[in-house]
Amino acid sequence: MSAPRYVATFEPQAWINDYAVAVDAEGETAWDCTDYLRQEEGLEAEVRAAIAEEGYWLDKDDVFAADPAAPAWVRDWHGPFTITIVYEEH
Repeated sequence: MSAPRYVATFEPQAWINDYAVAVDAEGETAWDCTDYLRQEEGLEAEVRAAIAEEGYWLDKDDVFAADPAAPAWVRDWHGPFTITIVYEEH
């Protein structure tokens, strides 16, 4: 079995009546974030534990919005958003 590939999914949102509401994406919303995730000590274990329990990991600190592998429009998004991480076995 090979190492898992982590995939980030970006959900763009806009503020409507003080609520963050999903809006249409300006391009691709998912990317391989494996390399970025493995740069921070201990993060992979935290992500794997959350995925095992919840099925995904929620990026509560918006760390992955700065991933160089993310689409340019994601890195430039100025509104609210949600990023979730899952993994796929190859």
